[in-house]
Amino acid sequence: MAQLFQHHLRQHKFLHPIVQRINSEGLWQLLKKKIIGTPIDFNQSSFEFEILSPQQHQFAPPAIFIYHHLSRITGTGPYSTLGSELSLLFTQHITHVPTLLYKINNVTINRGGLWRNNRQYWNRKVDKNSTLAPINMQAATIIDQNYTSVFFGHWLMDFVPATLTANPHRPALALNKPQYFHNDSYEKLFGLDVTYANSGFIKELYFLSDLTQNAYKLSRYLALKDRLKKQLNPDDCQYAGVYIVRGTSGVKRILKNEQALIHFLANKGFDIIDPVHMQAEDIVRRLWNAPMVISVEGSGATHAICTAAKCAGYLFLMPPNRFLIILKGILDALNNPFGFYVCKPAMLEPDSFYVDSMPDIERLIDLVKQESANRLSKSVH
Repeated sequence: MAQLFQHHLRQHKFLHPIVQRINSEGLWQLLKKKIIGTPIDFNQSSFEFEILSPQQHQFAPPAIFIYHHLSRITGTGPYSTLGSELSLLFTQHITHVPTLLYKINNVTINRGGLWRNNRQYWNRKVDKNSTLAPINMQAATIIDQNYTSVFFGHWLMDFVPATLTANPHRPALALNKPQYFHNDSYEKLFGLDVTYANSGFIKELYFLSDLTQNAYKLSRYLALKDRLKKQLNPDDCQYAGVYIVRGTSGVKRILKNEQALIHFLANKGFDIIDPVHMQAEDIVRRLWNAPMVISVEGSGATHAICTAAKCAGYLFLMPPNRFLIILKGILDALNNPFGFYVCKPAMLEPDSFYVDSMPDIERLIDLVKQESANRLSKSVH
């Protein structure tokens, strides 16, 4: 991976200033501990474990984008680096780590910390005003992941599929009760059964290591879509695609000329939805089997992962200071084309940006649609 990235650096010298702007990871490591707690280091402990899905290899098709747009990138999200994001962009041979289930006996939970024999193994940051009742369980499966209580997209793409790994003999347990606008509604639509508690005792605690996009994860995405279909029986989207409005929730990202883009896309036959002002059921219905999805990079786009059509194309509008392609790994696993457009920064407004060329947007839409049709044709045969 590193060698491939270095090759592209040599071939494209305009990337050099980008790499030089990569922030030090030390600050972010400290920030992660403050926000999400200290993860269990299984490499340093001898826990029993079961392999739920083995290591797998996958070819990742290239992203669809305008190449000179890479020179616009000035930064990334707080939990990544430009080096890792750009390396992932050019990596086509992916290794998916196994999905593992670790077992820890006789665990006490105290305010989100996991303790055994006077040793703390994990410290999940919990709301200091939490009123969750303590538990005493024979067995349970912790389904929290590092970022599921920080970002809605991680909750929907990691926490929700993780619940499907639990069973009646080791039910799903979460140490934080999310406060997202849509999570309660989605729990009902998906038919999830989760116990929330951050204190108590568990005789057999199973800890899921599931941060991968292997075939087992893919099968759960598809199972979740099937649950939505049985619950709602929605009609297929009749539009050319759906544009998901970013809104003002979460990390500040303002598309200055969004109304002009909305007008442009509406004229091309796109439906426009604003999840912040919609119930989860309505979001699912509007996105059901949508052939294409366009959105500013962020959690809002994840509403489409379990609702869009097979091989549906995605086009993400990237803020220049927040270049993240984490969703590419999910879409590659689902065989959905991944495209992006790097916006230009708005002058004197660090959290704002704009689309500077509607013809380029149109060009990318056509390329993503063509790739989507090619993949759908191959999947049929």
